[in-house]
Amino acid sequence: MTDNALKNLISGILLCGVLFQAVFMWFFDSRLFFTVGLWIGIAIAVFMAWHIHYSLDIALDMPGEGDASKYMYRMYAVRMAVVLVVFFVTAYFKLGNMIGVLFGMFSLKLGAYLQPLLQKIKKKRR
Repeated sequence: MTDNALKNLISGILLCGVLFQAVFMWFFDSRLFFTVGLWIGIAIAVFMAWHIHYSLDIALDMPGEGDASKYMYRMYAVRMAVVLVVFFVTAYFKLGNMIGVLFGMFSLKLGAYLQPLLQKIKKKRR
């Protein structure tokens, strides 16, 4: 993944976060609680995007395919551990709405789907 792709992915994640904020916050009694949960999820999604970029960068420079594969599995486990810890800390201490956290984490997937559209928009602006 190039740095440009990472920037586009993070842009897509943040765009999804703003859209989710504008649309879904009205469905919850405590809008602030949903907003905090949503942006915790967005932060998790940005971390995951960055960590995938970082991990791939290192794995692609490794000499052996088996070593790179093992490294990527370890990095996946690290990512999932961080996600689970943040998720359960948020739930345990009631820091934010858990549905908001899930929406924020889901923005990673939607941000990836928005990448081609964001690239077209950037090309037209130039």
